[in-house]
Amino acid sequence: MWEALSPWLQTHEYIAIWLEGIALILILGLDCFEWRNQHRERKEHRREVTAQLAVSQKQVELSQEQVEATLRPCVSLSMAPREMEAAVLAVNETDSTVIVRCPGGLIQIENMGVGPAVNIRYEFSTVQPHESSYSHPTGYVAGLAKEGVFLIPVSRTLLAGHDFESLIEYESVSHRKYRTRVTLNDLVITNMRFEVVPQEA
Repeated sequence: MWEALSPWLQTHEYIAIWLEGIALILILGLDCFEWRNQHRERKEHRREVTAQLAVSQKQVELSQEQVEATLRPCVSLSMAPREMEAAVLAVNETDSTVIVRCPGGLIQIENMGVGPAVNIRYEFSTVQPHESSYSHPTGYVAGLAKEGVFLIPVSRTLLAGHDFESLIEYESVSHRKYRTRVTLNDLVITNMRFEVVPQEA
């Protein structure tokens, strides 16, 4: 059979060359198509893996937040009831019902959170400048257990009669940072804010 076709192929050799060329082009086209499909699949696979990693990372962060919620401290100035008459009459233009607790004439801080607090730093600053110079009390407490209290060396008489803001910064045992701001008007607590300090990237 091939012998019979041989003279025909020799006379029509250019057709055979064209057929080989077409076959090569088809093979190259199929390879290119396959490569593009594989590239698309790899890209899709990478996208899926990235999405799965993002979900896993989110789950880790949520787990960390849940653990942190069971250890979160909350350090603030201790409170005591204000004299009812002073609150009702809004003495010093505030009807707040709580005042700073000062056993023995010293300011007391306490941990109202669900976990211990460490590396506690506090400072008191005057809200408005006074005619005479007042000190700017600051200090450090290494730690405070859950429901723990501590007398800091800040005298009641220093804050009495003036407006101060107290800033207390502290950490949980996992070193997440928090802060509490308390505004005082003649030792009466008029505002209290608890903040989570943003983590550094």
